[in-house]
Amino acid sequence: MSPNVATEVGNKMGVVEDVEQRRRIDDQKFFLRVRVALPISKPLWRGSFLLGSDGKRHWVKYKYERMPIFCHYCGVLGHDFRHCSTHFAASKKATPLNYQYGD
Repeated sequence: MSPNVATEVGNKMGVVEDVEQRRRIDDQKFFLRVRVALPISKPLWRGSFLLGSDGKRHWVKYKYERMPIFCHYCGVLGHDFRHCSTHFAASKKATPLNYQYGD
């Protein structure tokens, strides 16, 4: 839970612009807020594996804030699922749709 680790994780996604600075040590806070510049032409990462201090790989789930236009089907910024060509093509098939990014 250090700013150096948060910067390293953010660099996997894009270019780190800012890392939250803690004012005090708090045992209840299990996250760090990182501002990252993302390429909008690619889908957002839902998470990644990180190597822990115990030597094991751990899945880290990413959470995003302040995304006004986001497609929950394909994961690309700039349109919603109602204007997504991939969603439209998949909805014409008889198989159920899988929204990878949730609601």
